Order: sequence, then structure tokens, then C-alpha cells
Amino acid sequence: MDLRVIDRQSLDVTEWNRLCRKGSFFQTVTWADVCVQGLSAGRVGVSAEAVFFCGYDNGRIIAGLPAIITRRFGVSSFDSMPNHTYGSAIFHENVQEESKARFVDHVALYLNARSYSRITITDFDGQLNHGERMKLQCDRSFTHIIGIDSIDDFEPHRRIKRDLRTGAKADTKIVRIHSRTDIDDFYRLYCLTERRHGRRRPLYRRGFFHALADVMADSDLVYWPGLMIEGRLVASQVNFVYGDTLINWRVVSDYEWRRYKPNQVLLYDAVEKAAAKGVTKINLGASPPDAGELIAYKERWGGAKVEFDIYSHRSRMRRWMGR
Repeated sequence: MDLRVIDRQSLDVTEWNRLCRKGSFFQTVTWADVCVQGLSAGRVGVSAEAVFFCGYDNGRIIAGLPAIITRRFGVSSFDSMPNHTYGSAIFHENVQEESKARFVDHVALYLNARSYSRITITDFDGQLNHGERMKLQCDRSFTHIIGIDSIDDFEPHRRIKRDLRTGAKADTKIVRIHSRTDIDDFYRLYCLTERRHGRRRPLYRRGFFHALADVMADSDLVYWPGLMIEGRLVASQVNFVYGDTLINWRVVSDYEWRRYKPNQVLLYDAVEKAAAKGVTKINLGASPPDAGELIAYKERWGGAKVEFDIYSHRSRMRRWMGR
């Protein structure tokens, strides 16, 4: 296996897309482009670049790992992928364990030769069987996934059905988020939701969502609806559709309008759209271990708990700063 680290401009996108057809949306070039543009948007002293670890055999990419390197005032971070979106290694089905270990060693050597203040590799598909070779801390996280054969067979809990009936009685309208004004309105809801969840400052800045819209404007990989009530946007969700999976990535709403069950209405709408496209898995996203009410809500939708690994390292300075 010929091992190389490739920048975005030099990457054979067709070959990469072929490799990650059975991977996650977050391993695609599209998501890397969103991150590069969005993470640095409007931020003084911040830059971002995408790199792709590639293993070649006869000119074909048979192993890969995408990553985003961000720099802020001279301090660098390495994420595969940012904010615990799924990254890690992708292997062609014929790659042997010995070659997988060699590929992981290649990534480890690269990381050890550089002084990153933070390293995260989110290994959703459990591909890093040799992850201990990177000498990173390994923690477990989990998401909830709904399995569906068709929308006709989809049976959420009776409480969800009741909520959907309540939402159906309201005078609501589902719209697509796409303009700058729409995104600014979405971001208002996003900030409200972040504060409600106890986050002191939003995980993503406004420019990230502008970049998402710019990069994916004409893509069928994103479904970004909003719910209007009385001419006002009260909820929205960002969903990514890739292969057989829909990822319910961001859910935002104005708590003052919760009586109309906007989150339930939008999620069911997304499930309907996904099922019509042949999607068989709905990934509801990670939950904090102590978020009992949120976990119960996802289970009422029929979500089953699925665990995955997050490999990480924080420098002494990062630990001291609590970041």
C-alpha cells in the first residue's frame, strides 16, 4: 500500500467518493468543504484546511481518513471530523488486517510528528481496531438509530403519535431554509436552543450555516426544513441524507411554541421524505449520558442505542483552559 497525505486541491474526488460510498456523510468531500469554509468564516486569526490520508493500491484509493486542521493564532487542532461528526478510517472491503494496521501506524506517525493542541477522531463504524497504536485516549459515546423498512410500517410510541396529531391540528407550514434571511432566522432559534441546553456560547457561529447553504445549495444530500406558525419561524432541523441513512443533525426551536409540537412535526416530515428515497436508518444524533428526558424521547421514536468510540488528545494548555 502506497501511503500519502493529500490536500483538498490534489485529491482525486472521484476515487474518494468511490471509497466512502458506504461510509458516513461526514466523511465526504462535501462536508470537508463545508467545514473549511464555515469554521473560519468571519473569525479573525482562524484558518481551516482539509487533508485526506490515502492508501493506494495500483492507483486506486483503498484506505482513507479525512480530517480538518484548524489554526487559531498559531495553535493547531486536528479533527476527524470536527465537533465529533463521524470521521476515522474507511477501508475497501478487501483490505487485510495487516494493511489496516500499517495505515493506522501511518496516521499515528503523522500525528506524533506534529504538536496539535487537540486531536479527535470519531470512529463511528469501529474501523480503528488498531486505534491503540495511536496512543490516544478512547471514550465511548452513543447515538440512537431508528430502523425502518417503509413509512407504512413505522410505529413510534403512542405519545409521539399523540404529539403528531396535536401538531397536525395547528395552522403550520413547512418551508425550506435557503436564503440569508432564512438562515439568520434559523440562527436565532439555534442560539435559543443552545442557551436552553446550558451552552454558554453556540458551538457553531452564524457563518458556518451560511457556508453550509453556500456549499450545498443545489445538493440533495441536505434536507433543511423550517416550521412556520403565524408567519413566524418557530423550529427548524438540518438533516443529511447519504446512502441508506438520514442524520438528524441539528434540531432547533423556540420553546415558547412547544405546544404545537414543532420538533415532532419536522422529524416525522423528514422520516417521510427519507423513506420515500429508500432510506432505512434515521440517526437521531448523540445525547449526553445524563440527558434522560432526551434519551427517552428518542426511544419513543423507536431509536435503538448504538455506541461508538471517540479517540482524543488535549494538550496540557487545553486541559488548563478547560477546552
